[in-house]
Amino acid sequence: MAEDLAKGCLLIVEKNATGIFNISGDELLTPYDMAMLTVNFFELDPKGIKKTDSSVFSQVASRPLRTGLDISKAKNILDFKPKTFEEGIEIMAKQIKLANYKI
Repeated sequence: MAEDLAKGCLLIVEKNATGIFNISGDELLTPYDMAMLTVNFFELDPKGIKKTDSSVFSQVASRPLRTGLDISKAKNILDFKPKTFEEGIEIMAKQIKLANYKI
C-alpha cells in the first residue's frame, strides 16, 4: 500500500540508510485470498468468487504461482513494519468514505 511505501522511504532517509530495500507487505496472498479478505471485510456475498491461481490468467509473460519480496533487510535495518492486507483494506475504506464514494 502507498502508506507503507511512503513510510519505508521516510525510514531510509531518517536512518540515512544506503543500498537497496524491498518495501512491501509481509504476507504472501493469492488473488483468491485477497478477494476473500476483501469480501469478508465489506460483508459482501462470496458466491461469485472462484478459487483460482495465476496459471489461468491471460498474460503475455508467464508468472510464477507464488511471488513475494524478501523484506527482512527493511525490517532489520529500518525497523519497517508493514501493515497487513486487512489493515490496508480498512485504511482504503476510510479513504473512500472520506471521499464520499459509494462501495
